[in-house]
Amino acid sequence: MAEAASELRRYILDRLRRGLTDRCEELLAIMDEVYSLLITVDYPEAVTGGLRRTTDALRAVLERTRGDLTTAIRQDRLARSLAAFERRLGSVSPGGDQLLASDVQE
Repeated sequence: MAEAASELRRYILDRLRRGLTDRCEELLAIMDEVYSLLITVDYPEAVTGGLRRTTDALRAVLERTRGDLTTAIRQDRLARSLAAFERRLGSVSPGGDQLLASDVQE
């Protein structure tokens, strides 16, 4: 289960690279659910065969994925906001003339 949850990271990153942020939060929630389930397994290491180490590794993967997804979503929102702002800038200047985004100096 931990390995399958770790594979979700790869899938999420592939979607982010293609600019598809939809469904990624749902997949992250599945990863989190798997981690939450695995952390409750309380048997000796000899019985679980390294489950604690695997669960700890999954936690690290989960947190990295959460950070990457958060960054990607915020960048996507910023890009959409900037595009909307550029469209507004391109439609009317303060004097009523047509103003292009390229006319605005930094």
